[in-house]
Amino acid sequence: MGTGESKRVSWVELYFDLIFVLAVAQVAHAIGAEPDWGGLGGSFGLFVFLWWTWTGFALLYNRHGAETALSSRLVVLAGTVPCGLAAVSFHEAADGHPAAFLLSLAGARLILGVAHAVIAGRPAARPAVGYLVSAAGFAAAAFLPSPWSYVLCGVMISVEARYSYTERPPERHRTRREDLDLSALQPTAPGQAIDAHHFSERFGLFVIILLGEVVASAGLGAIDGGHGHLPWLPLTAAIVLAGAMWWQYFDAAADMNRRMLEVSGGSQLVARVVFVSGHMFPAFAVITVAAGVRLLLAGHPPTAAYWLVSGGMSGYLAVTRAFGMGMGPLGRIARIALAAATVQLGWLGGHVPTAAFLWAAAGWGVVCAGVATLEAHQARPTTA
Repeated sequence: MGTGESKRVSWVELYFDLIFVLAVAQVAHAIGAEPDWGGLGGSFGLFVFLWWTWTGFALLYNRHGAETALSSRLVVLAGTVPCGLAAVSFHEAADGHPAAFLLSLAGARLILGVAHAVIAGRPAARPAVGYLVSAAGFAAAAFLPSPWSYVLCGVMISVEARYSYTERPPERHRTRREDLDLSALQPTAPGQAIDAHHFSERFGLFVIILLGEVVASAGLGAIDGGHGHLPWLPLTAAIVLAGAMWWQYFDAAADMNRRMLEVSGGSQLVARVVFVSGHMFPAFAVITVAAGVRLLLAGHPPTAAYWLVSGGMSGYLAVTRAFGMGMGPLGRIARIALAAATVQLGWLGGHVPTAAFLWAAAGWGVVCAGVATLEAHQARPTTA
């Protein structure tokens, strides 16, 4: 079931996403600089703010943007300025100086609020209010001490989520997610539906950015630690690992996610659960893998580097919907078991050479990709 003529990702959106190439690299660098629980948790919290900023622009263009509209291009181009400043100042925020980072994100939300109010018009009044309130909250948070600044920003994120996704499902559908009839969630109000093709393509392209960071981190780590002699074996393994993660998503999960949104008729609830919230954790998991890979290839890696790779792979497998798609509740159990098995790779750290560890991780990734493909092909006839 479609939601009308599907739009494609525009050139200006692709340019906008280049800003987040820098942002993703900064997140990975911050994790690698402090590869412990404190650094990981702090980087994740800051990444959440970046993630909701990016999804805000993705949702705005999906519902109200047009490739040929001058206003759409200007809004997206204007958004690159505060988002770029936020990416550059991410490391300062990770070091405990978040003022520039939060003020930049406040500017991005101001643009989103004005765009909803002026360009989108009356149908987007609620999102406009949500983003304008959030902009004020982020600006105020820049002048508050930690942790209160981050608490306020977290509250503002919840405000955005509540006001941006205005569609409310009937009470009878507010039960367990496996009991939902997706077709019954189809929006009834005009202009409320999400374009499934555009939304899924946009998130898929962001996954490409994330996986590209794994490859880039592998290359940078190899250059830093090679001392004139590149470590070809571990470098090759890291690239194979990135390719296996690509396969797991695009040969299985991506198609399932898109079809769920199509069957729901472009439901905002499904878009928020499956894409906006559902992709946030695997996105950070891929960045964690990238940080670990760079540390491993740079030479003399800390023990945490092995766990960054295995833990990131585990988180990615657990929540990408690449496994157990046709198994109902058992599917979640299967994903959890697979994730638990994957994280055990971290125990190899310090006991085997770096190249052996990376090849073990890459080999396991290839096996998981094969299983995901098999399950996806078996599930498609029954879910079409």
